[in-house]
Amino acid sequence: MAYVHTDAIEWHDGEKRMHELLQSPREENPTSPFLTPSGAYLLGISPLLAIGTVDSSYRIWTSLWGGEPGFARPLGSSAVGLIGMKTPVDMRYDPVAEALLGHRADGDIVREPGKGAVIAGLAIDLMQRRRVKWAGRLVAGARNWMPESERANGSLADLEGVREAQLIIKIDSSLGNCPKYLNSKQIIPQLLKPSLLSKTLPLPPEAISLLAHADLFFITAAASTDGKSMSTNYRGGPPGFVRVIQNTSEGVFIAYPEYSGNRLYQTLGNLMSPDSGLASHSAGLVFPDFDTGNVLYMTAEAQVLIGSEASALFPRTNLAIKLHILEARFVRCGLSFHGESREPSPYNPRLRYLVSEKSGSVAANVATIQPNARLLNKTPLTPTIAKFRFAIIEEDGRDTQKAKKSNQNIIPRWKPGQHVAFSFATEVGTQGYSHMRDDDPRSLNEDYVRTFTVSSEPAYGDTTVYNGGQGGDATGIAGDEEDTFEITVRNVGRVTDWLFKANPRAGIEVPLLGFSGEFSIVQDVVQEEGEGMLTPFVAGGIGITPLMAQIRTLDLARLRVLWAVRWEDLGLVTEVVGMREGLTKVTTLFITDGTGGGMNHQDEERVLEDLRTKGMTVHLRRIGKDDVQGLAEQTERWYLCSGTGLRKTLLEWLLGKEVVYENFDY
Repeated sequence: MAYVHTDAIEWHDGEKRMHELLQSPREENPTSPFLTPSGAYLLGISPLLAIGTVDSSYRIWTSLWGGEPGFARPLGSSAVGLIGMKTPVDMRYDPVAEALLGHRADGDIVREPGKGAVIAGLAIDLMQRRRVKWAGRLVAGARNWMPESERANGSLADLEGVREAQLIIKIDSSLGNCPKYLNSKQIIPQLLKPSLLSKTLPLPPEAISLLAHADLFFITAAASTDGKSMSTNYRGGPPGFVRVIQNTSEGVFIAYPEYSGNRLYQTLGNLMSPDSGLASHSAGLVFPDFDTGNVLYMTAEAQVLIGSEASALFPRTNLAIKLHILEARFVRCGLSFHGESREPSPYNPRLRYLVSEKSGSVAANVATIQPNARLLNKTPLTPTIAKFRFAIIEEDGRDTQKAKKSNQNIIPRWKPGQHVAFSFATEVGTQGYSHMRDDDPRSLNEDYVRTFTVSSEPAYGDTTVYNGGQGGDATGIAGDEEDTFEITVRNVGRVTDWLFKANPRAGIEVPLLGFSGEFSIVQDVVQEEGEGMLTPFVAGGIGITPLMAQIRTLDLARLRVLWAVRWEDLGLVTEVVGMREGLTKVTTLFITDGTGGGMNHQDEERVLEDLRTKGMTVHLRRIGKDDVQGLAEQTERWYLCSGTGLRKTLLEWLLGKEVVYENFDY
């Protein structure tokens, strides 16, 4: 087969800007200046087509057409570059149908070869997780009454405003995309019966509910009005990955995190393009409700957030999009199909919440001047757990004490019970780029920001060391030096594995993003030691770390620790109980699973005997409901730091009680 050879498509200024900001390697633009054979094939078998265009006010809209394969197909060979489509559309409320055909009467044929409306599209098969995007211009189009066979399925009222659209489009570019983040759905055709629910802002509750449950949407953006760089593409993630920042009469703002992709940044490059001639960085979005057939159309002003701007909106995020909604249309039964959910993408990350939704988020306590943390030493406690001590330094390596004397804000001081956030992107994220990894899909979608509970006590502040009688003497335990802190970590992944292998003598430094969280263990003020309610703390494994930073300030006579560990955690147990005399007497240890972590059987027995001699209760089983309910009548407030499984069980057992726990679900 012979192909027409044309010039390669160059990156435009907006795309180049994104590549520079995100340090993406500059390679040739893989976009083809025609519809490739594989793209033509996929177009013909895809049941859905997301389609975007520009309205008369130079604002971008996106719609979603189709319902069954074959409604759109190439006309002639790929070299010709023409595609045709025939599908029912909503001429009253669909903004794309209105922009393309709304100014014509039924039966009129629009012929605009070479100067027709700019159009971008995405042919997508959600069931097979396949897609190809294209862009071009309208060559000809028409709208007509629905065929008799279709009209027989609905009343005239149902079909008022519904027409059959026929379009011929000349394709100027195309690019196949990967299946990453495509949530599988079975598409089933249905009769189009549109009725307007809302076209005003703020968005109605039903539209907000749709956003809260949506696991995908489609977005169109353009670098200019000439159609040389318009793109329509898909965004997917866990349900609710698009968050509502504000929905009031003063403005509607939504946002979503941009996940790791192919690093071409074509959509974002369009949004970054200067002097596009469009309404300020315009973007068109469509949110389909696959359960009901409802649809939400929005046109918005988009802002690309990178680095600290992104993490100030979404914790642990390096790239995000914030959208100011300018106009919206919420339509009941505005889709000619519905969908049945199948399998979510294995690449979907965990749901990320806004800073405003997480009161103790990292970004709420970020330094004015970004410091680094220098690794001073590490102390292995078990084969998989170690303590790491860091010093806070300025980015240029100067001592923070000098900056303090000049009243510079180097880093917010932290409190016991808070966690610290590091960025390991430079150390870990640059160790080879992979676009997709089926063996570990979630590992690719991240910016290597990690949060760890600080396990040492700060040396400053109004910390009161509890010292008295049966509570145990803690006066010999010194707090941290003012600019150093410790974390106690289990090796569970790529970042922690790098940390465990790091050599403190190498002067390793990582960016320190801030301290945050509010997990303070509070005991009632009493006149005499031991008076008042008990203070139970339940920990699972490494979840003991918040207690480590606060143990010197607590009245042990009222503290009760229930701690579930594995056999290999015994080294951590001996480290913690050695932090304060008398802690063993108020701790009940539950040991299950695993091995001795390097200990032989005799060493294990020796450690257990020593713990029991010092007053610790040890059970070789899991925490049970009776263990918890035995304390329930003596307290109203519980503290909990564990994995989600144990936390869920304990919350069920403690129904009606106040339970304070640390939540890292972002």
